[in-house]
Amino acid sequence: MTISQQTIDIVKATAPAVKEHGEKITSRMYEIAFAERPDYRLGFENTWMVDAHGNGQAKKLAASVYAYATHIDRLEELASAVERIAHKHVEARILPEQYSLIGAKLLEAT
Repeated sequence: MTISQQTIDIVKATAPAVKEHGEKITSRMYEIAFAERPDYRLGFENTWMVDAHGNGQAKKLAASVYAYATHIDRLEELASAVERIAHKHVEARILPEQYSLIGAKLLEAT
């Protein structure tokens, strides 16, 4: 899959806002997602979800989103990090159908 230059430019343009507000957005995303689907919290029992708002996990997700936004034109540089995240998701038994809800709640939180 090729990403258009227009998409690359749009995503890169979000990087400063993600850097400044990312953790606040991702914290809110977890709050919204878990309110709708409390069962999703089970996948985070052995993660950085250290308090009710998941601040440790929210910080890690915000950093990942920021890394993606700044490297969208060089995604190969993120390969090892993405591989580690994928392994953690498998270990946590995150199911493919959970990603769409989390993605929607991330957009809702912005």
